[in-house]
Amino acid sequence: MRVIAGTLKGRKLFFPTTKEIRPAMDRIKETIFNILGQDLSGLAILDLFAGVGSLGIEALSRGASRATFVETNPLAVEYIEKNLNALGLTPYSEIMRTQVSSAIKTITNRNQKYDIIFIDPPYSQGFVKNTLLHLDQSDILPPHGWLVIEHIKHEALPAIKTAALYRTNKYGITRLSFYYRADNGGGQNETNGGVCGDL
Repeated sequence: MRVIAGTLKGRKLFFPTTKEIRPAMDRIKETIFNILGQDLSGLAILDLFAGVGSLGIEALSRGASRATFVETNPLAVEYIEKNLNALGLTPYSEIMRTQVSSAIKTITNRNQKYDIIFIDPPYSQGFVKNTLLHLDQSDILPPHGWLVIEHIKHEALPAIKTAALYRTNKYGITRLSFYYRADNGGGQNETNGGVCGDL
């Protein structure tokens, strides 16, 4: 596994050989950043269920100003720290060793905003729905912000008030769903929502 673009292009990421931790595949990452754009200069990133931190690190490589990684698995946290240190990204990063719901509450209390929020939990355990509902009750996604969700194909995603579904891409049993928040902060976005693509 490697960083696929940006200032750290080609740098390898450390990851454990365990089924408990599922790093984002390079092809998945390429799709995500082809849709979000290659230049993320100045953007703030929240990487929920971060694993070894590959999505947040990819965003930092592409110019993001800061990234917060939320992860509870001690082994995964160890590898996030190892990757951030090896790539010189520790000054631009924060690791929150807590449940996602608690992290969202803390971030809300801090009045922090994140331009892109990655959600990549274990499949088929209800984490996606619960996370989206918690985010919908917060105000951490600003106008023009993105939610990027990796989930299994049969998992239904709820409609939320703060952002609208922009598109869904298919990759085998995996789906990538993109939500976008418009100027008015509501569910009616400025994009051609509902587009579905095959990978």
